[in-house]
Amino acid sequence: MRRWWLPILLVLLMPALPALAGEAGAAKPGLMDVDPASAIVAIAVFVVLLVVLGKFAWGPILKGLKEREDTIRKAVDDAKAASDRAQAVVQEYEARMAHAAEEAKAILEEAKRDAQALKAQIEASARSEAEAAKQRAVKEIDQARLAAWDTLVRDAAQLATEAASRIVHKSLDAAGHERLVADVVGQVQASRAGKGS
Repeated sequence: MRRWWLPILLVLLMPALPALAGEAGAAKPGLMDVDPASAIVAIAVFVVLLVVLGKFAWGPILKGLKEREDTIRKAVDDAKAASDRAQAVVQEYEARMAHAAEEAKAILEEAKRDAQALKAQIEASARSEAEAAKQRAVKEIDQARLAAWDTLVRDAAQLATEAASRIVHKSLDAAGHERLVADVVGQVQASRAGKGS
């Protein structure tokens, strides 16, 4: 197994080597003093650190960020497609609802027209039946009146005949009686017809 961390450890310890190798009694450098060896070591450590981080840290981080970006982009695209499909379904539903409302309105209008036609038909039928009933009633009343009049005239003629027969003391036979009644009825009807005109 390759021990990749050993070179990194050495590079990190390089800046400390001159301090360990330096004399114990030497003067300490000031803040503004630049040691060229330390500067070169620091630059080398920085470059090695950039290479190591680029290979082992930034690469996987960038790869993870790219994968996350792709996942988010795909989720956004899927959400947009789902939103478009939902919008299409809503538009189709609204169109169907509008069509159903128009059909319901047409059905109501047709039902109203049918109801008005049925009402007119029932009214016409009722008027016709009422007129027919009225004509039947008038005819029946006329027939009943004529029958009553005939009965009244016959009864009156019979009473008159009986009264005349008692007065005259002469009895009429059945045929004579019928003739007399028919004559009286005819005269009454003729006089009635004359009064009607």
